[in-house]
Amino acid sequence: TRWCVRSRGLGDVSKRQVDTSGHADTQTLLEAAARTDLFLYDLKHMDPEKHHRYTGVSNDVILANLKQLSHQGARIIIRLPVIPGINDDEENIDRTGALAASLDGVIGINILPYHSAAEAKYQNLGLNNNASDVQRPTEEVIASVVRHLESYNIEVKIGG
Repeated sequence: TRWCVRSRGLGDVSKRQVDTSGHADTQTLLEAAARTDLFLYDLKHMDPEKHHRYTGVSNDVILANLKQLSHQGARIIIRLPVIPGINDDEENIDRTGALAASLDGVIGINILPYHSAAEAKYQNLGLNNNASDVQRPTEEVIASVVRHLESYNIEVKIGG
């Protein structure tokens, strides 16, 4: 998993943040929660098969850890990268919204429109970028995702 601990003043939002994919040992994550004000928690896909196809790992642990953090009282912002043709379909967005709305610890969702900024990094490292042909989502797609998620009475922001 990727762990990024940020300490900075953000007004009343948070001082200690953990940025994670949630693909981690549950006990380790819960221990981190005791010292964390806010989790920035990436959710890439709700469908287990599609999640595995695109990320190489199951989302079982990721979803279980998200629920566990919420039950332990953690404050969480879900970050949803919106990737055209991969996770921007209505079913995935609705399942994401329903899950977020069911968890008391989730205080919002940040929509992260896909971009190709990492392309140069792949080239510099001599690696093949399997997503090099994916286009950035249109403003209409992002607006639709925001509307769907807001229908679950969740605060939604673009970026972050």
